[in-house]
Amino acid sequence: MTTELSCPAGHRSSETGWCDVCGRPLTGHDPVPATCRVCATPLACRFCDECGADDALPAPTARIAPDPAWFAHVLRRAGDRVGWREPPRTLPWRARLEHRRIVVGRRTARSVPDVDLTGDAGVSARHAVLACDDDGGWSVVDLGSSNGTAVGTYDAVPAHRPVPVPPGTVIRLGLWTSVLVEPVR
Repeated sequence: MTTELSCPAGHRSSETGWCDVCGRPLTGHDPVPATCRVCATPLACRFCDECGADDALPAPTARIAPDPAWFAHVLRRAGDRVGWREPPRTLPWRARLEHRRIVVGRRTARSVPDVDLTGDAGVSARHAVLACDDDGGWSVVDLGSSNGTAVGTYDAVPAHRPVPVPPGTVIRLGLWTSVLVEPVR
């Protein structure tokens, strides 16, 4: 049998943790974070009034990995200008995509990107932006990087224009980096 609880607004709810009317936390459960993890708007309940994000859901992630096929393509395209900067022999890692706009780049004295790809010498300081749209889809905007950004193919996308990234599509940048936005599970 489910026990009905009241939220701070007085709504009766049979949900566990959150009011099924207004989304506020039920008494005795974790407090609501102060700001939305997606757009940083102050929160009154679990749902953001500005962007609609549900703070109870986990943040999406991006799988970052060396891409030997991309590196081979870059070598063919750039020739001797690349030198012998091989991709590292590291395991893929994941970056949490906590905001609606994620700057991808290389850390410098003046710039710290949201996703730091300092290990790839072909990545610009402010290389690209991953942007989440209102329906949860993603796009990428190359910020005029030195080496470009490719979505799905090996062809560079136009700089300063949003390009949709369909689910399961790989973004390639720098000398050897691939980025795959993973769905929330």
